[in-house]
Amino acid sequence: MVRAAVRLHERMAFAFARGSLADYLRKIGMAEELGLGPQHNANLAKVEDAAILLLAQKIRRARKSGTLKSYLRQINMLELLQKEARPGKRECKMKCVSYR
Repeated sequence: MVRAAVRLHERMAFAFARGSLADYLRKIGMAEELGLGPQHNANLAKVEDAAILLLAQKIRRARKSGTLKSYLRQINMLELLQKEARPGKRECKMKCVSYR
């Protein structure tokens, strides 16, 4: 959930810098729910918190209904399903033996 929020923040900041924040939010299906009409652009600070809360709500709803993969594909964040490699963690190359 946190990775999705960070990713949305980055993408919203990039879209805002390019002057297309409202277009980006329309593309991922959040503009109408956030009350952004046919404006050319919106204020990033006003929209960001509401957009992140809406994203969390939609992810929870998609996970509960079993459509998480489809929803992440729709908003172009399918890479969030990939396991994140931790930089300091090493894999065990020895065969582990369990004792009973």
